Amino acid sequence: MKLKVLAYRMYRWFYKITKIISKIRLHHEYFYFHDLKNIPPVKSPKIEIEIRHLFEGDEKILHQVWPIDLIKVKKRLNLAHSVCYLTYFQDELIAYQWVQFKGAHYIQQANKSIFLKEKEEFIIYHARVKKEFQSLGINKYIKQVILQDFYSKGFTNGFIYTSSENIANQKGIDKLGFKRYIIVPSIQIGSKFYQLKKWPFGDDIK
Repeated sequence: MKLKVLAYRMYRWFYKITKIISKIRLHHEYFYFHDLKNIPPVKSPKIEIEIRHLFEGDEKILHQVWPIDLIKVKKRLNLAHSVCYLTYFQDELIAYQWVQFKGAHYIQQANKSIFLKEKEEFIIYHARVKKEFQSLGINKYIKQVILQDFYSKGFTNGFIYTSSENIANQKGIDKLGFKRYIIVPSIQIGSKFYQLKKWPFGDDIK
């Protein structure tokens, strides 16, 4: 009987260890910058779209595109450090992209924050397009609109980041004139990320 109990405990221990190991992976996040001096033209999307901004009280509409955490959305809008670009097709919300233009921007994939210089720097993040509207040039086109908007407001540097595995996004970013300038490796365990080397961005980054 004791041997059976011991064998079962060993089996449970081995199962738990195997489950933990299966969640561990090496992750690389690519960081890009744009000096806004040359914003290449890109083709218009293959469908006619309309661009709007998200306002407080309308947060739930984002669920039409992706199951986003509405508490985080409300916090972004309340702190007034980010703007959300909404993309509509025939009055249907089909995509959104966020831009932060001041304060500390937390990057989950590095478990660190980047501190943006107010009225100088912005960072594009958290972009989603409905599955049935992907590969129509929407994502890249909206990013170009964002670059032009912030250039017209006097900003001098834009940032964006993406996973090393997201090849399609990397190609779109390259075509917009962004330059990759750093790669941040980390160990991913489930939804948590742990850096493998010192945060490389200098005093403006915590």
